[in-house]
Amino acid sequence: MLERVWVPDALFAPLLDRLSRREEAGQRKWINYRDLSVEQLGSIYERLLEFEPVVENGRIEIRPNDYARKSSGSYYTPDELVRLIIDRAVGPLVDERIAVFDNAVSALIAEQRPIDHKLARLRECDAAEAIIALKVCDPAMGSGHFLVSLVDYLSDRVLQAMADAESAVPWLEADATYVSPLAERMEKIRIAIRMRAAEAGWSIQDDQLDDKQIVRRIILKRVIYGVDKNPMAVELAKLALWLHTFTVGAPLSFLDHHLRCGDSLCGEWLHRVLDDLRDRGELLIWREVRRAKGRPSRCRRWKSSPIPTSARSWSPASISRK
Repeated sequence: MLERVWVPDALFAPLLDRLSRREEAGQRKWINYRDLSVEQLGSIYERLLEFEPVVENGRIEIRPNDYARKSSGSYYTPDELVRLIIDRAVGPLVDERIAVFDNAVSALIAEQRPIDHKLARLRECDAAEAIIALKVCDPAMGSGHFLVSLVDYLSDRVLQAMADAESAVPWLEADATYVSPLAERMEKIRIAIRMRAAEAGWSIQDDQLDDKQIVRRIILKRVIYGVDKNPMAVELAKLALWLHTFTVGAPLSFLDHHLRCGDSLCGEWLHRVLDDLRDRGELLIWREVRRAKGRPSRCRRWKSSPIPTSARSWSPASISRK
């Protein structure tokens, strides 16, 4: 609406003022939007969904819509459930990558090879590098609560994996330590940011570029993806992640590519999909579809589903995970 209509200052200024202050003990005080948490952003998002603008008698009125959230399935996920989902869905993937590194350390003990060769082998399966190689997509991200919590969880696991790796290699000499390749990448990012800041005349403190902040940025750039049908939710998710992972002198323009507005789910009768693919040519039938047709035993996850065999709903996230 604001892109189509010109609003004079006399009308807009009072509205902006009311959005900027709140009543408390008979006084109007500034609202500190800078310190809004992702939980508060999610609460705002839910409250906005409960109302809708209606034009009546030439006036715009805001009315409650009790069915808006229910019809769109828009609900804010509480912290306890977010942590449970992360622990159950992402935790095992992180544990697998750490276990691969630990097994490599144990296997290399018996090998009679130069230390440099052993260290090179370890760097190839470095746990921290393997963790940031994950791709995680929230297909209904809302205001980004799950993604913000995931950034914190993964950054803690990455830093812990780097610290543990330094003392997990028993066959190194007393004066030698194993250093994750990610440490070198983090230092390059830190140097690049400081160089840009010096060129632009910005002042950056050391605590603004600590390891956790740099790792958060790497995870946000390499791991995190999200989709939502509501454009406002997408913008709120971008804002939440931007506030949470902001790094001085480092733009977050890639968020526009990682968080997209759209429908992440689609469904169709399986036989119709196969018939259509067959009509278009056998070469266009996906390898996964052909494998599922030829080996139904590999699809055991569907056995407990009440959905008929002829109807399957699939998500792009599940395809990429496979």
